[in-house]
Amino acid sequence: MSWELYGYGRETTPFASGEEKLVKFHALTQSNTTHKSVPMLLTPANAENYELLYRCKSIITLFKECGFKSVFLTNHSYNQTFMERYFNEADISISLRENAQHNYDYPMVDSLTNILQQDTTSNMFIVMHLYGSHFNYQERYPEEFAKFKPHKAETISPAYKQELVNSYDNSILYTDNLLRKTVELIDRQSCKSAMIYTSDHGEDLMDDRRKRFLHASPVPTAYQLYVPFIFWNSDKYLQSEASKYNSIVNNSEYVISSNEVLFHTMGDLASIRSPYLKEELSLCSPNFINKEPSYLTDHDGSIFIEKLPLKRADRQLLVKMGFLSGNQ
Repeated sequence: MSWELYGYGRETTPFASGEEKLVKFHALTQSNTTHKSVPMLLTPANAENYELLYRCKSIITLFKECGFKSVFLTNHSYNQTFMERYFNEADISISLRENAQHNYDYPMVDSLTNILQQDTTSNMFIVMHLYGSHFNYQERYPEEFAKFKPHKAETISPAYKQELVNSYDNSILYTDNLLRKTVELIDRQSCKSAMIYTSDHGEDLMDDRRKRFLHASPVPTAYQLYVPFIFWNSDKYLQSEASKYNSIVNNSEYVISSNEVLFHTMGDLASIRSPYLKEELSLCSPNFINKEPSYLTDHDGSIFIEKLPLKRADRQLLVKMGFLSGNQ
């Protein structure tokens, strides 16, 4: 993972690495594809019960039905997908793609600023679906974030590996600064607030002699599985919900399945109660139960990551990082 926060050797996340109120988790995704991973993040569905996608409401509706104004900001195009349905559930839904001059995510913060200025009284639940570090990486940030150079690859080839890595790292730096701007904006509201950031999947960047690139391969690599998962809360949230924060910190020692815990953790952070919210899957609960990481197969079945037919290099890397036991 190209995040300085997680031990990467480049300064790609100066904000996240220095923010004292941020708690990081080591997380594995349950799918290396956006169209499956994101819906699982936003619903109670996960690798073990993926069919829930077809009969459960999303986290947007969960918060709406509990009196929150829901906001969905996206830099993606949705074409009759689950994500389009969730996007349309929100009270306020804004797509940057409608009149986009570029693929940058920053205008999302501007949209959020306007929303918060126009409504200073409502409880809000906000989803920001960034384009992030999807290829083509060099198109994900303006030139002032081209810290690592050269960064313009002419083609996808091992000959341009350094350019591809540099542009990917620049996109992470850009996302880190967007997180800084978002946190500063929320902090200025002086309200009780909490935020979780995660990614839908990781990425291959020709990391080893196999020269694998991108994601969504039938069998994932270790690089596609490992994703950032970070928590932040305001001072007012910490003051009133110290027990939840303490549970977050205590549970950060576990390796988690991001898709399995996000829905339940967000609901619990807002003290929502629902038959679909499970306390044992909430990271802010003292009753959180750490489960063995699982993965959603191409045929929508569930398999423990330990049992995946991983290549030796991927298994060894996951064992080295402490994510697998080393026993097959």
